[in-house]
Amino acid sequence: MTAISANVRSARARLVADGDRGVTLVELMVTMLLTTILLGVVIAPLIIVTHVTGSTVSTSQATASAREAFQDMSAAVTSASQICLPTQLTSTQTATVGAAVRVKTNVFGTVKWEQWWVNPSTNQLLAQSWTTAAPSPTSWRTVANNVSSVSPPPTPPPTPFAISPTSGRMSTTGTLAAGTYTATGTTSDVNGDTGTWTYSLHVNTPGSTGTIVQTEPTSGTITTTGSATFTDQLAVTGNIGAVTYTKSAGSASLTVTSSGLVATTGGTLAAGSYTATGTTSDVSGDTGTWTYTLYVGTAGTIVQTGPTSGTVTTTGSATFTDQLAVTGNTGTVTYTQSTGGASLTITSLPATNAAVVLTVAITASSGTKRTAVSVPLRSAITALDTVFAAGPGTCMVGLG
Repeated sequence: MTAISANVRSARARLVADGDRGVTLVELMVTMLLTTILLGVVIAPLIIVTHVTGSTVSTSQATASAREAFQDMSAAVTSASQICLPTQLTSTQTATVGAAVRVKTNVFGTVKWEQWWVNPSTNQLLAQSWTTAAPSPTSWRTVANNVSSVSPPPTPPPTPFAISPTSGRMSTTGTLAAGTYTATGTTSDVNGDTGTWTYSLHVNTPGSTGTIVQTEPTSGTITTTGSATFTDQLAVTGNIGAVTYTKSAGSASLTVTSSGLVATTGGTLAAGSYTATGTTSDVSGDTGTWTYTLYVGTAGTIVQTGPTSGTVTTTGSATFTDQLAVTGNTGTVTYTQSTGGASLTITSLPATNAAVVLTVAITASSGTKRTAVSVPLRSAITALDTVFAAGPGTCMVGLG
């Protein structure tokens, strides 16, 4: 009996000793490894699912925001009697061609103007409206946030708003060789007002150096009463450092300083066109040419406004387009080309109203960090029996 008790005590002592021994380092490392693997198997799919869900939600939000904008525009555009791509938003605010669109509607006897603008500074699609009875535009309202032009592709991205068919749209035929292509012609409207237009396309070789190319402005417009104090500033690209402008030919009524400041001289000018041309140079020996035309108009004269020139590389020349614009017209303007090669042509609309298609191309963005998405979206809105105005003209009604 005593021996059995001793054995029991001995076994109990061994068990106590084993329990006090604890877990070895190897056992701890194996446990941690297995736990890490298990967490990876469980958490990784959760992260992927969360990311995909976040991206899907962001895409839906961006698409929904843009679709609401399309619906807002469609309601007005489809019933518009007039539509244009303005370069001036208010009397003190301007936008690049194609960045804004304006339509005129007549709903239950109320003539109303509405316009939309993609603000490149805030990436917002903004809208405002006004009536002929209250010609002051309302404050801009936000239609959609995180909106920009479609990009990429193509490169460069298209403007947010484009109209087809278009009257007075310059376009090229095939890929052009480097050089300058010029076309000229006349304008007329339903009141018998007439005018002239000119357009020069500068085609450059990609990556070429040594040539200074003139950019906008290449023309200006002023009334006879304001012609005595008119000034404008020439601009170029492709230069290195300061540019020196030299006048070589043209009207004595236009002077150009070495820094490119255009000014009138001799007091008030008579209605007509005044042109000056010359050369440019910089400290590196690069050279180029410039031209500038001042249109002085009176009532009954259709006067061309910018753009009067464009610049493109040879690789992009096959698909180049630009929109001519005028002021002083009444209603639709008819553009007629009289000179210039087949490489640069102008499109004209019939004198009667026609179907006009407004193409809206924007990129809507949403989300943050890993869930951020950008969704390129397009919409084509057709307006029947609509007049398209190529420039400000009647599309400036109500803006002073």
